[in-house]
Amino acid sequence: DVKQSNDRNKSLPEGDTDEQKAVKYEELRKIICLNSSLRGDTQPAESPMDTLVFCHNDSILIVDDEPVNRFVLSHFCQKLGLPTVFASDGVEALEIIHSQLREETSIEFRLIILDYQMPGMTGPELCCYLRKMERDKKWSIPPIIGYTAFISTMEMDYFIECGAEEILDKPASFGQFKTLIFKYL
Repeated sequence: DVKQSNDRNKSLPEGDTDEQKAVKYEELRKIICLNSSLRGDTQPAESPMDTLVFCHNDSILIVDDEPVNRFVLSHFCQKLGLPTVFASDGVEALEIIHSQLREETSIEFRLIILDYQMPGMTGPELCCYLRKMERDKKWSIPPIIGYTAFISTMEMDYFIECGAEEILDKPASFGQFKTLIFKYL
């Protein structure tokens, strides 16, 4: 058995380019997601790969009024193979969430990322509203991350008091974003 295991490891190519690794990772992710869905699992089976595999039910709601910020986060999510839904402000995000909650008691998103300052409804206002829905109506709301730049400690504290798990500073690097995603998914 040990010999076979060692032989198997030797057959893995060494020195793959980043593009080759990405293709292999995507193929592995699809296989694991397909196998999980065929078994009827909502999550891939527990394995050391779980922290690297995201399936269709791992989508993230990103709420930001700036197209550039949505593009950057979209790119990060795409690199991780994460499906995303975008809203350009708090009101649009509420419409998306309410449309999912009409018949269910939970929403499909595994994480919500909110900008602080947006027209109509700010990130903290939306966060407070969602946490109130969670308490009053017993709806399950996923972790909420504040995503913002140039705010004071008092404003960051307010975002946390409203129910955000933590704050991600703009501009975030891919490494910071990935660490955050792995922490909450």
